[in-house]
Amino acid sequence: DAEPGRETVLCATDFRQRPMLYMQPEEWAEFLRLIPQLREQLSQCQAEIEEQDEQGAAMREYWLRRQYIVDKHESKRVGR
Repeated sequence: DAEPGRETVLCATDFRQRPMLYMQPEEWAEFLRLIPQLREQLSQCQAEIEEQDEQGAAMREYWLRRQYIVDKHESKRVGR
């Protein structure tokens, strides 16, 4: 067994490099083994989103709201 505090682990961080989790080598190997399955689940989820056209519906709703709002900056030229 390793000495206390002398164990090799993988540290996963967020964009600010704050530790979010630590993985043992066995856990990392299992994660790597599951990557194809996770990708398949993500693609299925993306297909459902595209089927429901959530982004397109949101953009149409946004445009309908913007039609009746006066944008005082719309006709201004930048850099002049």
